[in-house]
Amino acid sequence: MTSPLVVPDGPALAEIADAALLSGGRLLLGYRSGLVRLLGRAGRERWRGQVDGLTGFARLGTGDRALVLRETLEGPDVQLFDAGTGRLLPLGPLPITHWHGQADETGWLVFDGEAVVRLDTASLLGRAGGAPGSDGALAHHWRLPMTEPGRPLLLAAFADASALIYARHDGLIEWWSLSSRTLAVTCRFWTPPDRGVGVLGLTEAVAWSLEGTGAHPHLRAHPHAFTTASREQERALIEAAARAEPADPPRLVAAENGRLWAATATEEGTLWAGVPGANRIRGPAVLWQGSGSLRARFAPEGDAAAVFDERGRLIVFETVTGQVILRLI
Repeated sequence: MTSPLVVPDGPALAEIADAALLSGGRLLLGYRSGLVRLLGRAGRERWRGQVDGLTGFARLGTGDRALVLRETLEGPDVQLFDAGTGRLLPLGPLPITHWHGQADETGWLVFDGEAVVRLDTASLLGRAGGAPGSDGALAHHWRLPMTEPGRPLLLAAFADASALIYARHDGLIEWWSLSSRTLAVTCRFWTPPDRGVGVLGLTEAVAWSLEGTGAHPHLRAHPHAFTTASREQERALIEAAARAEPADPPRLVAAENGRLWAATATEEGTLWAGVPGANRIRGPAVLWQGSGSLRARFAPEGDAAAVFDERGRLIVFETVTGQVILRLI
C-alpha cells in the first residue's frame, strides 16, 4: 500500500471558486476575485481573463469547452469558454441555483429553484454571439418539479438515470430518479447511513464512507436504505424525525466517469481516497492538513483529479499512480 500524498499546512492563498480539468491535460481555474486562468500540463499559463461574479464551471462534451457561470446584478448568467481560442462568448441569463459539473452535447442537468431540468444544450449554445431572440426561454428535454420546499444536496448522472437527492425543510431526504431510456420517474425517501463527519460517496448501488482516523482508513459500503414514498410512510418518517436528535444532511459526492471519492476528517487534516471504480479498489490517498473542506474534479477520461480547498491550495495528480502533475500550495 502506497503512502498518501501529503499537503502540508500553510498560508491561505487566493480563494478558488471552482476548477475544471479539460481535455489535453489543461486546467481551467477560477478564483473568487473573478480571475480565470487556463493552465497547461506543467502549470504554464496559456490564457487568463476576468469573469466578475464567477460561481463555477461545467465541462462541455469531451472537454474542449466549458460553461462558465456567474452572478450579475440582473441574476445568474452563463458564458461559453473555448479552450482552443481562449474566447469567452456570452450565452445570456440562466436562472438556476445548482448544476451538474458535466454537460454533454445534448443536455445538461440543472436545478432552477423549483424543479430538476435537463436543458437542451443546442438551445443554450444557440445563444452564442447574442443572436436575435437568444435571451429567450431555453428548450429542455424534461422538467421535474419538486412537491415540497427544500434544497438539492446533489445532482447525479448515473449510467442509466439522472438523480436528484433533495433535502426537504421538514427533514426528510428524497431520492428522485428519472430513467434515461424510458423517462420513468421514481421518488423514494432515503435514509443516509450514520457515518460521522465527512463526505459520503454515492453510486447507484451503495453509498461509501471512509472509516478510521489513520493515514489508510478502510472503505465501507452502505446499501441504500430506501422507503416507499407514500403518505403513510411520509407521516411516519416525519414523526420519527421529530423525536430524533437534530442532524445536518450529509455532504455528498457522486461517481464521475467511473471515479468516486469520499473523504473523512482525521486528526492531522482531511483525507481523500479512491472508492471502487474501473478495475481498482482504491487509488492514492491525499492527506490534507489545515483544511476543513475539500473538493475534487476529474479529467474527462477519469485518469486525473484536481483536489482543492477553501484556502486556495490545489494539486492535480494521476488517479491510478498518484503522481503529482501540478501543485499550487
